Amino acid sequence: MGISIIIIFLMHIWSFTKAADGVDLNIISNFFMHGDFGVDVFFFLSTYGLSYSINKNSLRSFFFNRFERIVPVYIVFLILCIALFITTDLSKGALYFLASLSGYACIKDCVYQVEWYTPSLILIYVLFPAINFISKRIANLHILVISLLLIILHTLLYYINIGVCNMLAYRIPIIILGCVIYYVERKHNNTDVQLISLLGLFGIFMFAGNIYRVTLAIPAVLYLVGKADKLPLHKYISTLGKWSFEVYLAQVIATKYFIPYYEGSIKTQLLYLFVITIFFSLVFSNITKYSKILIEKIRHD
Repeated sequence: MGISIIIIFLMHIWSFTKAADGVDLNIISNFFMHGDFGVDVFFFLSTYGLSYSINKNSLRSFFFNRFERIVPVYIVFLILCIALFITTDLSKGALYFLASLSGYACIKDCVYQVEWYTPSLILIYVLFPAINFISKRIANLHILVISLLLIILHTLLYYINIGVCNMLAYRIPIIILGCVIYYVERKHNNTDVQLISLLGLFGIFMFAGNIYRVTLAIPAVLYLVGKADKLPLHKYISTLGKWSFEVYLAQVIATKYFIPYYEGSIKTQLLYLFVITIFFSLVFSNITKYSKILIEKIRHD
């Protein structure tokens, strides 16, 4: 989660800077211009964790825990967005919610769509009992059948234009994959887990027709690599991962609302971006922390 939010942040910096200032940050674009796979990692890890949670808790507790985790801080985020709309450009604020989510057009007169993720995540939470039910049964199929289903599903959804649903639709295979791997792993069959990952990787490169569209491949590779505790700076990156949702909301404010209205040097702009992101990350993480304490207190009382 920590690594993926860093990738997403850098991609957004590149995208908005290029759109608003006409400056292509080559150091970032060479590595992160296709950084949307960081969202794929989010979905993969989220559904893997949701599978664990739904098996550990009652359905009521499952939904309550999801509400407690993201809704309070997201409400504060939306209130801040409304304030930004009023103080900047109300027409752009309307576009933020109403414009098509299907494209990557990024120009000065159009609001670049980045905050489709949270509504999609909430939708996944609502539908997760059904997603879990389907994935659990898919996990019982033969390993080759599982891989073939994921490859075909990914290929079909990637090439079919479903309008406003595109950003979420072609990530359905990754959502299912996170669930399926959880159940395959519970069988203590690591060979099957590795085969699903490798065949998913093979399928993307062979059938998707775009080496940068790595919806299944990147999470598969991350899973195979494993041993995150041995990575450099693990302590700091894992802390970033713990608060990745809050950091995500913070960088949306920094990249989406600051860059289009800042008129200054790129170096100063980048410095402000990091400062704004750190500030709002701390604000949002404390909102999550204390709202959770307050909600737990209300529940016990």
